[in-house]
Amino acid sequence: MKHNLILGFLLLIFSFRITAQTKTTVAQDTLIATGKLIKKPMITKGGKPSSYINDFFFETGKDNYFIKVREGKVMTDTLDKYVGNTITFSYILIKRGEWDSDGKEIVQSRVGEYIRVLGIKRK
Repeated sequence: MKHNLILGFLLLIFSFRITAQTKTTVAQDTLIATGKLIKKPMITKGGKPSSYINDFFFETGKDNYFIKVREGKVMTDTLDKYVGNTITFSYILIKRGEWDSDGKEIVQSRVGEYIRVLGIKRK
């Protein structure tokens, strides 16, 4: 009886862990688009701008994509050089995924569309 209770408890915990993870949907094509690179303070759970964490966004004519820097090939120091400018990126669009997690640990994360920047197209 005691073993069944422990087993049931472990199964319950395991099922909560599985349902808490978000499925990532990846578009397989590499896309190229021109838009404006924006840097904004991260908005905290309380709805206030962070004073020390910034997010990058890629604004095209109709879309505004979060850039998940740690999954791309272009790092923050390079992106900082282009903030506020019109730029052409090659990227992979993630239809749905966690913005703040890299999948190695379970953290509370913003979820939605984002891009992985593969490169900057030079003119």
